[in-house]
Amino acid sequence: MSEESIENISKLDSSSHKEPNPSKLTFSQDDENFIEIVKINNSKIAIRSDNLIKFEDISKKNIPISFKPSFGNNKIIYFCSYQHENLLVSLQTKTKKYFIELIDLEKNMNFKLADFDNKIPYISISTDINKFYLIEQPNKIILFKNEKIENKKTIEEMEEINSIIEINQNILFCTNEYGYCVYDIGNNIIIKKNIPIEKKKKYNPQNISQCQNFIVLSGINRFYFIETEKFEIASKVKFLFEKCYFCDEAPFVCLINKNIIYICEIIPDLKNLLFKKIKKYDEESIINSITFNGPDQILLLVNSQIIQSFYLN
Repeated sequence: MSEESIENISKLDSSSHKEPNPSKLTFSQDDENFIEIVKINNSKIAIRSDNLIKFEDISKKNIPISFKPSFGNNKIIYFCSYQHENLLVSLQTKTKKYFIELIDLEKNMNFKLADFDNKIPYISISTDINKFYLIEQPNKIILFKNEKIENKKTIEEMEEINSIIEINQNILFCTNEYGYCVYDIGNNIIIKKNIPIEKKKKYNPQNISQCQNFIVLSGINRFYFIETEKFEIASKVKFLFEKCYFCDEAPFVCLINKNIIYICEIIPDLKNLLFKKIKKYDEESIINSITFNGPDQILLLVNSQIIQSFYLN
């Protein structure tokens, strides 16, 4: 099948082409340059700078959270929510040493889990609440279970891995900017390999999601629907965007292009995206990062200090 025959254009639902409900603002009141926001659970979020993490309570109680782990001269490479109460943080020292820590919000403590020879650019949470995967550059996958290393594998078939997503137990979808492979880490078998000989940047590998029987992977002004039976590209959706954020709990994705946020619904049956809402910002507002708090609420980090919330309905 030619590439042209599987390319779609996202369709606009004009009946819902509206600005979302008015938002409320909270201010972080810090001098830090915060750059990323993640959801921990329905009442807590985390924002990070290069070496500091701050927690915010977004419930109606608005309980102050004083615990702010700082990592001094160590730089945060990646962080993500874990078990709905904790954070996993990948760090780099000034002397180019690397380690990951678990931040326990119930105990307000940090725990170092492991040291590594190389950078940890990506952590992927398993469907098993006690497991997660991480990538050690350039192409090693490490499985943790109960906060301890259970398995390590180097994927020789890929020179570099930038992101992974667990399709089902032990079956991983691994991708970089040029292609992807499907790997059975339990049996150390490559199930599918799609790595072109000619290296041409095609994907934005850290923007990836699974929706029903498709992997949805963002690319250079494209979204790729990759079916999870034969792992072939079933459709490409054309859209201009600068940043992309998937929802973990519903088939939605936020796209940012020139200070306009487009909220789209992923439609697996059509292998396409459907526009749902649009929110415009003035040129002085820099949208640093977005996270979904459930299927209806979107949280934004704006101008490194403002946390803004709006609802889709």
